Amino acid sequence: MLLDESVNYGVTAIRAFVEVDATVHHLCLEAAVQLKEEWRERCHVQIVCFAQDPIFSGPQGDENRSLMEGAIQRAEVDVVGTTPYVESHHDASRQNIEWAVQTALQSGKHVDFHLDYDLDAGKEPLIWHVVETLKQSSWPSRTSKRVMIGHATHLSLFSHAEWQRLARQVTDAQLPVTFVGLPTSDIYMASAPDRDKADQPRGTLPICRMIRDHGLDAVVGINNVGNAFTPWGSCDPLALASLCVGLYQAGSQDDAELLFECVSSRARAAMGLGAASATVGEGQAAELLVVGDMRSGRAAVADLVWNPSMARERSVVFRGRLSG
Repeated sequence: MLLDESVNYGVTAIRAFVEVDATVHHLCLEAAVQLKEEWRERCHVQIVCFAQDPIFSGPQGDENRSLMEGAIQRAEVDVVGTTPYVESHHDASRQNIEWAVQTALQSGKHVDFHLDYDLDAGKEPLIWHVVETLKQSSWPSRTSKRVMIGHATHLSLFSHAEWQRLARQVTDAQLPVTFVGLPTSDIYMASAPDRDKADQPRGTLPICRMIRDHGLDAVVGINNVGNAFTPWGSCDPLALASLCVGLYQAGSQDDAELLFECVSSRARAAMGLGAASATVGEGQAAELLVVGDMRSGRAAVADLVWNPSMARERSVVFRGRLSG
């Protein structure tokens, strides 16, 4: 259902997280492989072999890791994904990061971390260890694959100096890192510990500032739809971009165009698919969103972000063919 709804909204590329653990084993992976094949003529589906549970701590850590190692060998799997913050102690979280980086390098996969999903000012963020591990492993010279950092709500507490430090480390080492804000999940789930409910902050990555003020690569995405982690919202990227106008107080036309990029061309490039061009030439296998009924007054990208069209007004061209 989510694939169908997403394509109807204009999506041409999806990164699908498939849980692998001692409870479900490879059951979810097998379903994802089947769906990837069934939908290959309508959208790109990247499969993330995802360790949502601990792989270096707890009674099932070793089994979870073994199941991950087996699943990652599948050719249909594109990405190694883990959640280092779920480990029971900091050393295990660091092991989790190091294992994911080395495993991705050895298997020729992208890596995707759900990281630093908290608003605890007293907690040491793991992003510094991710950056150091990528540098120590010589990631840029060993692979063309990319690194994604999802959630990372803790970074919304960063000072200007901390942002500058992070940007400098990523840029100087030429690390292909993209930060992914997941606002619909973040503002629902992330909160500070031990705070009165009347004084409870929310946080999500400040995507526009990260791009403009610090030169970091950043996008926004939809993490969950209709489950316990995110029981609200839809899988419409334009609706997400519209939400971000208010979240980031980003009301100018330039802001809207940047947010559109964050759910389209920038997001596509972050997945390692290459940025889609707005210029289409004869004979090219175009991938684009076509919006009908422009007589309604929507005449620019900004208008689509401020007031998204309904799904029935959208058509998708995928690999040069109208998808449907």
